[in-house]
Amino acid sequence: MALAKGAHVWVSSGSDEKIQSALDLGAQGGVNYKEETWHKTLKERAEGFDVIIDSAGGDGFAKLPALCNPGARIAIYGGTQGKISGLSPQIVFWKQISIHGTSMGTLEEFGKMLAFVDEHKIQPIVDHVMELEKVNEAMDRMDKGDQFGKIVLRLAGTPD
Repeated sequence: MALAKGAHVWVSSGSDEKIQSALDLGAQGGVNYKEETWHKTLKERAEGFDVIIDSAGGDGFAKLPALCNPGARIAIYGGTQGKISGLSPQIVFWKQISIHGTSMGTLEEFGKMLAFVDEHKIQPIVDHVMELEKVNEAMDRMDKGDQFGKIVLRLAGTPD
């Protein structure tokens, strides 16, 4: 969606292969967050961000404000890495950074998102379609981080 909007997109992943897949899809660059100095590499290559979207939280989140340009916004919609420690409030207020938590939008925003997807012919990336009975296999795949894109569970008797 960000690419369709004309944004310069950078990604982070724990997999170099997934970063390469994102580059193949149009991302400008990426870093592997498993590398100790990922944030320094990103700052050096990208030269600052106006918007950062984070889905993990955890200690890595504390490094994000240093990557921000003045007046930047950080949106967080997940917390798989847990609590955020080490966040310096000084960097947040010196740069006048806004941190926004979100989950889902309104029904109106959902409609606008669907119209945007339709207008730009955005196709979701589907890693696997599995029968509902294989939900544990799907969860294992996600736990291992093997997927690139969404895992879709199909109900018995529904078409592909």
